[in-house]
Amino acid sequence: PPPPPPPPSVSIPETVDRELLQPFYGLPYPMRELLLQHRKITKLYEWQDMCLKQLEGGHKDNLVYSLPTSAGKTLVAEVVAFQTLVLHRKDVLFILPYVSLAEEKAKSVRPFGDRLGFNVHIYAGAKGKMPPLPERSHNTLYFATIEKASQLIDFFLAEKKLGHFGLVVVDEVHMLGCDNRRGAILEMALTKVLSSRYANTQIIAMSATVSNIEDVAQFLRARTFTTTYRPVALREFLVMNYQVFSLKQQSLARIMQRKKDEDICMQLVNEVVASGSCLIFCPSQKACQQTACKLAIPTLKCAALNPEERKQLLDDLRNETAGFDEHLKKTIPFGVAYHHGALTMDERSLLEAAFASGCLRVLVCTSTLAAGVNLPARRVIIKSPRMGCNLLTKTQYLQMSGRAGRAGFGEDGESYLLCTEGDSEWVREQLVGGTNRCDSSLESEGGEVFSRFVLSLAATAAAVTKREMLAVLKHSFYEIQRPGQVEQLLERSLRELQVANMIEWDSDAVQYKMTPLGEATHAANFSIEMAPAVLKDLKQARHHVDVSSELHLLYLVAPWEHAASCKPQWQAVERMVHRLGDTAEGALPVVGLGMNALMDRASGRVQGARIDQNDTKAIMEAVNTQEGKARRFYLALLLYDVVCNGSSVWSVAGFFTEERDRGFVQQVLQSAAVRCNSLAAFSEKIKDLWALKSLFADLTKRLALGSNSELIPLLDLPGVRFGRAKALYEAGFRSLEDLAAASAEDIRAKLGGRIKLSAAEEIVAASHWQIQNQARELIDEAKALLDLTAMFSK
Repeated sequence: PPPPPPPPSVSIPETVDRELLQPFYGLPYPMRELLLQHRKITKLYEWQDMCLKQLEGGHKDNLVYSLPTSAGKTLVAEVVAFQTLVLHRKDVLFILPYVSLAEEKAKSVRPFGDRLGFNVHIYAGAKGKMPPLPERSHNTLYFATIEKASQLIDFFLAEKKLGHFGLVVVDEVHMLGCDNRRGAILEMALTKVLSSRYANTQIIAMSATVSNIEDVAQFLRARTFTTTYRPVALREFLVMNYQVFSLKQQSLARIMQRKKDEDICMQLVNEVVASGSCLIFCPSQKACQQTACKLAIPTLKCAALNPEERKQLLDDLRNETAGFDEHLKKTIPFGVAYHHGALTMDERSLLEAAFASGCLRVLVCTSTLAAGVNLPARRVIIKSPRMGCNLLTKTQYLQMSGRAGRAGFGEDGESYLLCTEGDSEWVREQLVGGTNRCDSSLESEGGEVFSRFVLSLAATAAAVTKREMLAVLKHSFYEIQRPGQVEQLLERSLRELQVANMIEWDSDAVQYKMTPLGEATHAANFSIEMAPAVLKDLKQARHHVDVSSELHLLYLVAPWEHAASCKPQWQAVERMVHRLGDTAEGALPVVGLGMNALMDRASGRVQGARIDQNDTKAIMEAVNTQEGKARRFYLALLLYDVVCNGSSVWSVAGFFTEERDRGFVQQVLQSAAVRCNSLAAFSEKIKDLWALKSLFADLTKRLALGSNSELIPLLDLPGVRFGRAKALYEAGFRSLEDLAAASAEDIRAKLGGRIKLSAAEEIVAASHWQIQNQARELIDEAKALLDLTAMFSK
């Protein structure tokens, strides 16, 4: 294809500061203005300037850098990404470990894309079109989770277009060393980039927690950069029996007073919340809730602050999330809230924004927040060295403590780890020493992930003979750390893939060839172990698909791991079956269940055991037993209530779960959306199943957004949550066109003043942006089809 056009010319206002007109590491106006407006940055740190100057001049050197949390690592990668997009006219892939991080980064960079002339796309969870649409008008910055990034790389590799990526950025590169599937998938993706003959792609990787950075650098063929610089000093303390020890100096710092009405946690919180903020990490969701409720009392020194903002937050939670947590209703007026997986993403988003703005001064959370969105605080309190059933790792501790003392939030930050004498020795050994090693995970899960790597090489035609595969694998992190062992692993994987009917040897072409099952397994991103069970399940279903309702399809997409590990409320199942009548009763025999199977469980006569959701073998053995089918039907009813009945996550959680666990409902929806997308891809590759593809494809978006079809266009807008989407729909705004044609004042008036004017303006602007984006995609797609037609006509 022809190269994309040059960046659009930018009109420069006469009143703009001359300093802002100066180039910024080669990037033209308005780069400096954007940094000032959106990041409050006028000058880089010395280390950032040093890194960028080393990479200037078009050098394509790979770089791995390791610095403390909050040192400004991401900005260097972003500037190089903007240079690649704007100056070198290449696409960029930004790999992040979590969906929340991908969404946060994309949101923060979108204003830069709008002004500098590049697209910003998210590939995370169920988001992101696969295959991606061809982009002709602009280059694209992809923000992707590890799994989605792997799929993107495979697509471009198969199309021999991996060279479209000028840069791959890996945030939290220590994920390579996670001894599980995700670390291995990241290694697989990077190995393909490094070994591809179709790409000359620069790689930049960063982390705060890698001890063996030289190993990682050797794998990535990169230069290294390390420094202990931190713009805001961090003081770390250990608290035991009211004695406070400095972790750095290994000495007693002070002794706290024992008070009847204040425990240690309350004392530590009250020392800072009058003028600053405090994050508290707890070992469980229940502990979060209990701690927040205990702190929310009049003697808390932030209790009387920001009353109007807190009232507005309560109103937003009530109006936008279609439900209201009674405990948060009690704690928020005192400036305290809790944050964990049992809350919906909308609730968490509102609480995060309130904490960042200073409306909330105390946020009590589980360890997942430390690895997620960027929420700095003046002080961090870690209530226990145990998170869940496990002791903290050094990486987890650094992520938590690193939240304290970010730039712009005070002169220094403090972290306090509370522990007992029994854990103190372990804490000193673990936390005072060096960071965790990063080691290859390619052999994890008994080599199953390695076999998927080999399968993907054949599927993308990156390597189709043993010799070619070995040449690719020689570029792996595994080979760096265990030289000479990869050939034995390859031999074993090739045998296993042939036995599993994933690949076969083509003696005429003298190469390995994909079977339909192998192609389907790769396209769906299923494990080698699970794919045959999925095939059997779908082949049984295709003979008698019940299209009278979507309940049977929802049964097929109900995530097996959640079905096996959840705690069904069987009496709710019984009530919902009676409520749905013929719809439910007609689906039961189709999936191989009788009404008695549900009644026996509702009465307690039959009690099935839960299975660990990580035990794939046990899940597959149980999935088509009577217990497994009953559990899948429970989740199908839950999903039906959301995507067909239009019920909110709140009401579904109240009906189907023991403790109104709306976080669980949302997890099931997201997992079902991903599985639905995978089943559509799987069905397309199997001759007997192709008709199922369109049925699954239609469901994916409704599952991902957690709504019935009528609200989908509204929920697709950034920042529009279920409650607001429903209010807009009821007020007559039922499409993007309706919103784009309205004024912010009109929207506010029709919602009875229950929305701020600024929020209404954002909705109108977002609808304009969405329509323009859809139009651009259609134009690009049409141009691609015209090019294809022209090629055939020749």
